[in-house]
Amino acid sequence: MKSIISLVVLASVSLAQNSIIGLPTAGYMITKGGNVTVQVQRPGPFDPQYHESDQPPYQNFTVTLPNLIAAGDAQINVAHAALVGVNET
Repeated sequence: MKSIISLVVLASVSLAQNSIIGLPTAGYMITKGGNVTVQVQRPGPFDPQYHESDQPPYQNFTVTLPNLIAAGDAQINVAHAALVGVNET
């Protein structure tokens, strides 16, 4: 019984630490040298705001694509790290 409870707690903590890229969506066309808004939804010490009542809070970041980027499909990734047990005092 204890192992099942431990597994449920571990799974819920892991799911609470996820990050979601809301924009741009798959298939979004971006031009070289142009700007794109990346919408990040995640818990943590950033400044998310509620923009729509049916969406979780998110924060937008504007990214400029370099002119030298290769044409074709690309991928956006979010690196998320958390320091557990750090005291700010």
